[in-house]
Amino acid sequence: MEKKFQLAYKEMQLKLQKDRKVVDGPIQTERVNMDANVLQARANMDIRLQQEHKDMDHKAMVEQVMMEGKMVEDRGRKNHRILERPYGDQEEDENDADDGELVPLAGLVGQKEEGG
Repeated sequence: MEKKFQLAYKEMQLKLQKDRKVVDGPIQTERVNMDANVLQARANMDIRLQQEHKDMDHKAMVEQVMMEGKMVEDRGRKNHRILERPYGDQEEDENDADDGELVPLAGLVGQKEEGG
């Protein structure tokens, strides 16, 4: 009788092992699939984060170039306004004693020869 119980017990154990294999196979497959999905999701998130960083860096670089361009443009406008002012409005040099009129050099040469 004891041997019958041991035999029945062993048969049940074998049957349970077979049933577990039948059930464990798909469970194990599902676990592997879930792990793969998690890894893929993390990789996708990393790729998106890297792309966002690249986009933000590019946007910052474009804004910096535009700002530098505006500064150069403003500086150019300021210099252009200075150049547009009439000659008399500019600050006179210490050595510049004339009243702002331009005298042709040929006239000066002629005056010196006549005076001398």
